[in-house]
Amino acid sequence: MSKRNNYPTLEALTPVEKLVVEAAAACTDTARTIRTSSIPDVLGAAVGTVVGGVASAAWIGGAAVAGTSGAAALTSGLAGVGAVVGGGMVAGLAVAALPVAGLAVGGYALVNRRNQKRLKERELLLYQEALRQHQAMIDQLQRESNATRERKEYLESLVILLNDAIRRMREDLGPRALAN
Repeated sequence: MSKRNNYPTLEALTPVEKLVVEAAAACTDTARTIRTSSIPDVLGAAVGTVVGGVASAAWIGGAAVAGTSGAAALTSGLAGVGAVVGGGMVAGLAVAALPVAGLAVGGYALVNRRNQKRLKERELLLYQEALRQHQAMIDQLQRESNATRERKEYLESLVILLNDAIRRMREDLGPRALAN
């Protein structure tokens, strides 16, 4: 899979979505121009991690010596956890932090993989729709050969913007994704 330099997130695709919608509207409303369009909105435009602290807290509490409470329970629990690796309370602190870090990294990896898959799917659909709208704009320009200069500039600007979005999505998706 290629690096996503142009549209790294779903949110980064929002201007392309607006552009595709604008292009569709341009075909149905022959009076639409740059001045009456949403082009300024189109031009003007984190992954969470999983926290595993609960698991560590339960492990420390379970390792505490029976009958202790408060700070004594905490230090006793950390010492008990640390004993697993042959250490004391400080080693217990490090051992107790491992599940939190492991779950956070693992959670991030799962969320990131899912988000990247969704991003690729969405970008591929937008790429295909942008190709259709690009051709529709070219056809519209031919049909409206007698249109006003303002209307022609509007349609030409849509062709240029769609062409740029298509090129950028093609770079992101790579040849393997587009071959399928």
